[in-house]
Amino acid sequence: MAEKFVPRVKFKRGKRIFNQGDVGDRAYLIEQGQVAIIQESSHGPVMVETIGNRTIFGEMALIDGAPRMATAVATDDTICIVIKGEHLTKKLTGLPEHLRFSFEAMMDYVRRTLPFEARKRIGAAAETKQDTRIRKHLPSTAELSKLKWADPTMKVVFEMMCDYTHRRLPPAPRS
Repeated sequence: MAEKFVPRVKFKRGKRIFNQGDVGDRAYLIEQGQVAIIQESSHGPVMVETIGNRTIFGEMALIDGAPRMATAVATDDTICIVIKGEHLTKKLTGLPEHLRFSFEAMMDYVRRTLPFEARKRIGAAAETKQDTRIRKHLPSTAELSKLKWADPTMKVVFEMMCDYTHRRLPPAPRS
């Protein structure tokens, strides 16, 4: 059986892969290299994170059709596998309703908030109403481990969204 062609793209160090606000029709999986994710805030550009091998980025614009939420810049010479939007969309529509609701709540939260560490750097680390609301929808690690996934790709995408959401939350308030 012939192996399907997997599209790849190379980015030189310093090359902008996409800009915050751009329309996104593809996501990227880093095969080799490193990418900085930078988000504009009311305090100017904020380095959200630097990601490396085996990390997906740019998927949020595919998932919800909204403009890119951050700028991506290659910080090393980087090779990425290209993931087309129509493939990811088909997989998302197959989620059970309760998972789809949780997923959409997490997407909205991730798009509207900076990660906690980035908020701390600009002096905005207090618990917000959004933080409190998303804690109610966020599945725990134990709940995630009990879920049965027909599609391993969706398992990875859902877990990744949970991880993104967790990283944006301040530490849980003490009761």
